[in-house]
Amino acid sequence: MVIRVSPRATRAEQVTEGPWDWVLPVSFPWPQLGELLLHRPMDSKPAVPVRKVLLAGEATVSKTSLVHCYLRRSFQPRRRMTVGVDIHVCPVEVEGMAVRRVVWDVGGQRRFAAFRDLFYRGATAGALVFDLSNRLSFDLLIRWRQELRAHAGSIPLLRVGNKADLPREVSRQEAEALAQTWGTPYVETSCVTGVGVAELFRTLAGAALRSARPEPE
Repeated sequence: MVIRVSPRATRAEQVTEGPWDWVLPVSFPWPQLGELLLHRPMDSKPAVPVRKVLLAGEATVSKTSLVHCYLRRSFQPRRRMTVGVDIHVCPVEVEGMAVRRVVWDVGGQRRFAAFRDLFYRGATAGALVFDLSNRLSFDLLIRWRQELRAHAGSIPLLRVGNKADLPREVSRQEAEALAQTWGTPYVETSCVTGVGVAELFRTLAGAALRSARPEPE
């Protein structure tokens, strides 16, 4: 399932054509998202935990392509730019437990910054994505980290160096050093070759599942 959140939408509307299954307004009451997911016939198995996770980073780092590569096991070279946020429902098994991740693919354009506070609420983990072939996207990660911390709190974060198939402007050593400084796991990915993509989403799901568990008394 793919959901688009649009500033132009006035109500939740199921879509029969195009890449989205639903289009929702920014004012949609997000606690009701679980009810919306029930409209999709997943399978006959018992209900599984639902966890909201974020993909954040500059507009050109191919966050949407990462989700597409994971769900469809293929690379789509020409994709539209995310407008506001797209929401993808991704089933995964973590630690022997089935988990349904609701992946919020947050548009990186500056004009959507005013809406991102709403998009971040209720997240249980997040991935900060940069482009290994674009130094600026790496340097701007600190701004994305500050934004997530301000609006999503101390959720677990994962740093992702995407486009590992392209000539580098950021070395693995430098990226790993910054991840160690921040205390976050680091993974490198490529939507073209598929390397690291499954690891990324498994790690993200595991972090979301653990962060949402109640602390032992």
